[in-house]
Amino acid sequence: MFPRRPVVSTGGDKLGSINDSKGSSTSSLLSRLKASAETKDDDKDIAGDGGGIRRKREENPLVFLEVVAGGRDLGRINIELRADIVPIGSENFRQLCTGERGTSKKTGVRMHFRGNKFHRIVRDKYIVGGDLARGDGMHSECSFGTSSGKFPDENFLLRHTGPGVVGLVNCGQNSNGSQFYITTSETAWLDEKCVVVGAVTDQASLDTLSLVERLGTEWGAPKRPVLISDCGQSNIK
Repeated sequence: MFPRRPVVSTGGDKLGSINDSKGSSTSSLLSRLKASAETKDDDKDIAGDGGGIRRKREENPLVFLEVVAGGRDLGRINIELRADIVPIGSENFRQLCTGERGTSKKTGVRMHFRGNKFHRIVRDKYIVGGDLARGDGMHSECSFGTSSGKFPDENFLLRHTGPGVVGLVNCGQNSNGSQFYITTSETAWLDEKCVVVGAVTDQASLDTLSLVERLGTEWGAPKRPVLISDCGQSNIK
């Protein structure tokens, strides 16, 4: 659930630890992503289960969300994920765009944004999606298969400087999952509280975002269902 008064994280820039009781390849992936975040070698390429995180910005993942409302195509939202700065959060978002993780062994939920709705649209603030189970903001599960379904705050280096900023919804410190938001204005009060993982890349995408925002209200209830009809990664090699 997106906190109306987000809890300030005291975790700083530390990644923290993730308890994965199954000891699966997920733990290895997260360990390597953490090493990627801490290394000073900008040319290092960490190859994980989901295709890897690359340290050079020009190799950051580019993903897209196709949006529809009431059967009307609203357009595409193109997003650059800042894996060069936030590798773990970026990889989680990328995997949820591609659906490559399949179904959650923990909950049976399909780990894919496709078919998901923007359940909260607050005009002049943000749009919120990523509740893969309930569609009402009460479910949020990361793609990594952790025992808690969450992963820690990575860092707060990227800021909420204007429309098109993509960040992770939380319900307090170190509680990142599948829910995300895209800002429609400057939301500086979220700095140091929510982890930013990327940004919209072009004007056409901002225009689509504006069309989605018009279907929102001051209190966040959408005027009609707004769905992600398709999504994926656009710069797969």
